Amino acid sequence: MKKLVSFLLIFLPISFFSQESVSPKLRKFDLGFNYSADYSYRTIKSNEISRDIVNFYDTIESAKYGYTTGISGTYFNSNKLSVTLGFLWSDKGEKSEVFVNSTNSRLKHHYYYLDIPIKANYYLIKQTNKFYVTAGISSNLFLFSNSSNFSNEKAVKNIINLNPVNFAVIGGVGFDFELSDSWLFKSEILYRHSIQPIMSSPLKRSLFSTGVNFGFFYQIK
Repeated sequence: MKKLVSFLLIFLPISFFSQESVSPKLRKFDLGFNYSADYSYRTIKSNEISRDIVNFYDTIESAKYGYTTGISGTYFNSNKLSVTLGFLWSDKGEKSEVFVNSTNSRLKHHYYYLDIPIKANYYLIKQTNKFYVTAGISSNLFLFSNSSNFSNEKAVKNIINLNPVNFAVIGGVGFDFELSDSWLFKSEILYRHSIQPIMSSPLKRSLFSTGVNFGFFYQIK
């Protein structure tokens, strides 16, 4: 009996500490595809035009649904901090509804950009499900714009030219879940707001959007 007790006193602490020292191997990098369904609109301000005109645009314009999609990769500096870089196609804009000569003109305005966001992710919980907060900045390169009618969705190219580059701030929360040793699922709630107006005009329009972003990523450990 004494030999058994002695064996347990020696073996159990060794076994315990050896298990504690074994930790899951941290991933170094992941790369994948993501998609975000966005609620898209704009803010509008002006110091040169009367408030009545600004209010008029607020009356005839409203938010529309857009999207952001593309590829992104994340580098993991530690089990608490990572950095994400993306190359994303985005559809931003708003809707308008105007009555002209008793005709109701209802249009969706699409502004297409190549977004290049870079953001830092700080992990609050490090388990199988990992929750984090994220913040960063995005360079948005204007591609083209068009408008489509509500009824037939036929696109008509716009002649307006937006500023070629627009910068936006990004913030949100997210979590990732390991599907296997190689594959990862991510979901984020993100808010984006342009820093400067999207065009040179007395009416200062700045785009913003919020959406649920999700994707599948291949991870390298």
